[in-house]
Amino acid sequence: MSHTPTPWTLEVEQDKASDGSIEGYEISIPEINRLFFNPDWADPDEWEQSMANAAFIVQACNSHEALLSALTNLLFHAEKFSGLVNNAPNAIKTAQAALKLAKEIK
Repeated sequence: MSHTPTPWTLEVEQDKASDGSIEGYEISIPEINRLFFNPDWADPDEWEQSMANAAFIVQACNSHEALLSALTNLLFHAEKFSGLVNNAPNAIKTAQAALKLAKEIK
């Protein structure tokens, strides 16, 4: 099974009581049907951390494929010219390790 297609979005919506008053705000990523913060069950002190975490997840997921492509392309060219640049072999090994790690997360 593969992950839900990107792009993903971060949504912040008002959570209203039955009388129409605002009880708080919800943080969600609707494409994966995940709610990160709801005033009914979340600690209000965790709002900023929940927002930062959800934003990071969206940013990481939306940029993942582009980063893999860019790193793959960079490695292709770097390996051709590794003898021309000081310390290139170490940079290439670091990039290869990062690319391997990113490809393992599926």
